[in-house]
Amino acid sequence: MHVFPSMKKISFDKIWLFFKCRISKLRVAFLKYWVVFKLGWQNSFEYRADFLGHMMVGLISLLVMYFVWSSIFRNRTNFGNYTFSSMMTYMVLVRFLHFVKRGDIGKLIAEEIKEGNLSAYLVKPISYIKWWWAIFWADRVFEFFLRILMLFVFIGLFPNIFEFPGFSRFFLVLSFLILSLFLNFISTRRIPSSLLDG
Repeated sequence: MHVFPSMKKISFDKIWLFFKCRISKLRVAFLKYWVVFKLGWQNSFEYRADFLGHMMVGLISLLVMYFVWSSIFRNRTNFGNYTFSSMMTYMVLVRFLHFVKRGDIGKLIAEEIKEGNLSAYLVKPISYIKWWWAIFWADRVFEFFLRILMLFVFIGLFPNIFEFPGFSRFFLVLSFLILSLFLNFISTRRIPSSLLDG
């Protein structure tokens, strides 16, 4: 068997050392942005009254939606191809996805640039994009758990109005939700032109 001359000089110890150093660097980078994620998560709980108000407004909007659709379905069993339970499932999940997917990272980045705070990040040993990536995910995970909590409360109040579409559709929706969050982060990194003016 023919062995290339450069392959003779590489030993298993050198390969192991290379991968060990690489894994160590990845671990340090992960831990650095994990701390940023935790800070973003803690920042979401900073104002407890805002947190409770946010949750109450979400529950009130779900209750209003419930009473509107229950009055529409009072004298009929179907509205188009929807039953009351399928319509409520659709409306609640659309509201859930709307709040989980939305974000204002683009606005926050533009404000930092406008106020001149970008230079503070440039002198630190961090990646500005990875910093905001960790903040974005902390914000979205917080919003996800907040909306799940509201869904559980709402389902506890009205247990028989939801239709579970099955696990295959559930995982399909979950995978598209994660994909939409990636696309949302990429698209919100654009700077709104209104913040660049004057």
